[in-house]
Order: sequence, then structure tokens, then C-alpha cells
Amino acid sequence: TSDKAIKIRSASVFSSFFKTTGKVKKPEEKFEEMKETIDKFQDNLQIIEKLYSRIGKRQESLETNYSQFALSIRGLSGLETNVDQPLRQFAECVENYVCALKEQRQQEELLFVNDVHELLNYCNAAKEQLITRDHKQITFENMSTDLQTIVFERERTLSPGKNFGNNSGMNITEFMTDKMTDNGRARSEKVIRLEFKIRQLEECVAKANDENNHYSSQMIKEFELFKQAKEMELKQSLAAYADSHIEFYKKSISAWENVLPLLDQMQLPDT
Repeated sequence: TSDKAIKIRSASVFSSFFKTTGKVKKPEEKFEEMKETIDKFQDNLQIIEKLYSRIGKRQESLETNYSQFALSIRGLSGLETNVDQPLRQFAECVENYVCALKEQRQQEELLFVNDVHELLNYCNAAKEQLITRDHKQITFENMSTDLQTIVFERERTLSPGKNFGNNSGMNITEFMTDKMTDNGRARSEKVIRLEFKIRQLEECVAKANDENNHYSSQMIKEFELFKQAKEMELKQSLAAYADSHIEFYKKSISAWENVLPLLDQMQLPDT
């Protein structure tokens, strides 16, 4: 019967609560731009992360090589007793240089790389929020479609002979069944059931719309705050990165300047 067909259709009315797969039918430009901005920013951060990972490994390798070099010089000082003191001082200078290298790397990881990781974590969280926002939008759109379907069914029931320009879901069997059961009482009961479903769906659609709008507004505010914080944080991180290099070169210059005069004065006996 026609009522059975309506029940089958209306059984899926509340499926919108559970089915949020698919794409947003009417994507908003500002959220599309937000996705693109976050994707590009994340790509750049990942490039920096990979680049620094290679730099960090090279720095660790240098630390190991210089440490072994200092150890070799100390061993040589035990053999060359006539220049053992300058050699030990030179070895100490190399060890200080290794300490400066290590301190620089640790400062970079603490003040710069950690910030990069935090920004990457934000990008991942923001993308998850955008997915959640899309799900809310899809839920709203699906429910709106379901509501339109039920409203159309009600109008078709109220005016069975009128052409509404959309006969989707209606076949010859349904049409003939409607004609055979077309009486005032059956139609009234059917309209009452449809109007009850419409009221339910209208409440659900309004609630879904409010939730989506609230979530979207919150995301926009948070994204604006992030853009401001990101700029400030990147400036501070890059400044800290530069400062760690400046401090490293200062210590390196000081260490070598102190040991060079000793090396210049070093004289080996003629063989």
C-alpha cells in the first residue's frame, strides 16, 4: 500500500543522525581556504622537520668525530712529553668545542624543533576539527533533504491529482494504490502522520543547523587566534634558533683564540 511505501521511506528519515559519510554538498569558501592554508603550512613544517632531522644527525656525527679527535690528541700528549701541556690544552679546546656543538643542538631542539612539533600537532588537530565540522554540515544537509522529501509527500497526499514537478520515488503501483485508497479518512490519517514526522524533523534540522553554526563560528575564532599566535611563535622560535648559533660561534671563537697562541709557541725538537 501507499502507507507502507511511506513507512519504508520515513524509516530512513532519521538515518541522517548516523550517516555522515560523503561530501559536503555546499562547501563554504572560508573553510575550503582554511583547509588549504593548514595543508600548505603543514607541508612546510614537515619539510623543516625532515631537514633539521638530517642536520641533527650530521651534528651528532661531528660531535662524535671531534670527541674521538680530542681523545687521540690526549693520547699523543702522553707520547710527546716535551709538548704534552700544549697538546692537552689543545685537546681540552676541542672538547670545549664539542660541548658547544652539543649545547647548540640541544637548544635548537628545545627552542625551535619542539615548537615545530607543537605547530604540527595543531595542524593535525585543526584538520580533525574540520572533518568534524564537515560531518555536522553533512548531517544538516542530509536531514534537510529528508525533510524536503516528507514535505513533498505531504503535499502530494493533500493534492493527489496535482503535479509537483517531481515524481521521484513514485511508481505506477503506488499511483494506482493511491487512486484506489483515495478517501478523506485515509488521506487525513496519512497527513497527520506526515506532519508529525515533519515537526520532528524540523526540530532536528534546526538543532543540527544551530550546532553546525556554533561549531563553525568557534572554529573561525580559534583559527584567527592561531594565525596571530603562529606568527609570534615562529618569530620567537627563529630568533631562538639564531641566538643559539650566535652563542655557539662566540664560544667557538673564544676557545680557538685561547689555544692558537699556545700552538704557535709549540716547538718540536729537530730530528
